[in-house]
Amino acid sequence: MFFLNYKALWATLTLIGFLGVYFFKRRSKDIKVSSLMFFSALKTPAEGGQKLTILQTPLILFLELLIVTLLILSAAAPVMLDNNSKIPLAVILDDSYSMTATAKEDSKNARHRGLEFLKNNILNKQYYRINLIKGGSYPELIGRHDMTGAEAGVYLDNWRCTSKSADLVSAVRFAKEAFDKHIQVLVITDTPAETDSDTQMAKLNWLAFGKPVNNIAITGANRYSLGKTDRCFFEYTNFSDTPVNLHAIVKSPESNKVYDEIKAQIQPMSVRRSIVNFPEQNSEICAEIFADDFLPDNKLCLPSIKREKVKVRIKTNSKYLDSLLKKTVEALGTGVLVEKDENILITDTQEIIPANTWQMVIHKATDSIMLSGTVAVEREHPLCLGLPPVRALWAVDKNFVSDGLPVLSSDDFALLAVSGEVEKNKVVVFNMDYEYSSLHTTGFWPVLFWNYLNWYQDVFYPVNRELAISREESSFLKLKSNDLPENILPESTMKNFISVRWWFVVTALILIALHQWLVTIRRPGIVY
Repeated sequence: MFFLNYKALWATLTLIGFLGVYFFKRRSKDIKVSSLMFFSALKTPAEGGQKLTILQTPLILFLELLIVTLLILSAAAPVMLDNNSKIPLAVILDDSYSMTATAKEDSKNARHRGLEFLKNNILNKQYYRINLIKGGSYPELIGRHDMTGAEAGVYLDNWRCTSKSADLVSAVRFAKEAFDKHIQVLVITDTPAETDSDTQMAKLNWLAFGKPVNNIAITGANRYSLGKTDRCFFEYTNFSDTPVNLHAIVKSPESNKVYDEIKAQIQPMSVRRSIVNFPEQNSEICAEIFADDFLPDNKLCLPSIKREKVKVRIKTNSKYLDSLLKKTVEALGTGVLVEKDENILITDTQEIIPANTWQMVIHKATDSIMLSGTVAVEREHPLCLGLPPVRALWAVDKNFVSDGLPVLSSDDFALLAVSGEVEKNKVVVFNMDYEYSSLHTTGFWPVLFWNYLNWYQDVFYPVNRELAISREESSFLKLKSNDLPENILPESTMKNFISVRWWFVVTALILIALHQWLVTIRRPGIVY
């Protein structure tokens, strides 16, 4: 059993008043005198020591206190709820960096205020079945399903707010699809919903605990090669409502050499850019902002874009095809020809290859026909990025069948099929009769092989070009709080509760009747 209206329990303080009235009231006392004329001259004889008066606590007093207590408890809306009727609740936690933004005049951030609300209004309630969802770049369930408040409180320590962005709409959709259709959804974030449509979904409470905070951040960075040197670009933005003095440096952590230093004033919502020529092509380069309170967007490092070349071994039964493929690999500059320990094997017959080795098979046609019609391209696939239209002769094997995923196809023919696991043995089968095709004379040929080698590099030698935090997450002036509801439960959920208020009311009425009976029959000298 628990109470829906805990504020009514404050009325128990009135019990102190009942006790005060009883203990401090004036009591009558029998005084025997021979005549009323001597009453004014009555004197109490002096007695030594302390006088001890035994306080009588009659039964009526206890009845009155018990009656008042029962009425207060009934006003607090006592209810009962079994485990099967507990209310399912999905708590979506905004996991973005902005939840940790703290103003100088305030020691708490949105995360702290959100945790306080959960502890005071959710975790201490016994009628919830709590499901915690971390709303970052993608939804992530924390802990198990249908936790108690005590269990959820333990898992809340995993809420660190370290995501670059927060897709809360996807998290709400995930909660609605993954759990009970009647689940209540509570969103803990730092920004009110942009439109009413965000909160019009049934059983959704969107609670914002943010406050505007000034910030200056690195919002853009890029690095590309100029041959013997790299050119690096950094962008600094003032997300404040006042001008800010920017102090930033760009240096190499390996040599500790400073390549650029900025000391300038930036106007509100303005941008300052820095371009640096960086000769240390094998080293990373870092930009850092000083004298700013929010640390996650104050430093950004760009790794070297000079990646290891892919080791390519070519093994075909045609000198012409061998020569053509070798010239292609050498011209690309991202691969190197080897005789063994290859990363990629290009052949005209599929072979058994070791782990972490990819294979491209130039399928040898047995019954060639000339391709005609439109070529369908899977544009999102790494092999097809930027492929130009096919304007050349392309002879294919009409009997070609592949179990892989066709990323290039025409009518009923698979032209380029991919199978296998990316980080193990990826196999690409190229349906082309090279003797009757002229693909190698067009831009299609080098782009396809560039994509193939670059795909391998992205898997095994990745370069992280992403910012540590998104531009939207660095702007804290938009942070606000909304009015918090006294009760997040909609009226429709009240049917889950079994009210036991009448237990207290009926008991109080019986005690009132007993109280009146004792008052009526009381006799002199008997204390009830």
